[in-house]
Amino acid sequence: CTNCATNGREIAYSTGVFDGGTPALYQTTVTCPGSKIVMSGGATTTVNTAFLYQSFPSSASVWTVKMNASSNGNTTAVQAFAICVNP
Repeated sequence: CTNCATNGREIAYSTGVFDGGTPALYQTTVTCPGSKIVMSGGATTTVNTAFLYQSFPSSASVWTVKMNASSNGNTTAVQAFAICVNP
């Protein structure tokens, strides 16, 4: 990252674990630390039957992720991440 030292780039994470039915919509959010703002984000999951439904900034400092999964009652972990920078 060319300007990481000056823009305070940091990746924040948040994991939601769900014991869901079939199908299920999972949502988790991640908040940038301090006064940092979100520039981008995304998600990963622990199951191959989940797909990304929505991934978007829900405020200046929060990234929201929604996944749809047919996990057949299995535990599903959804990890959201946000790329945060100084305002």
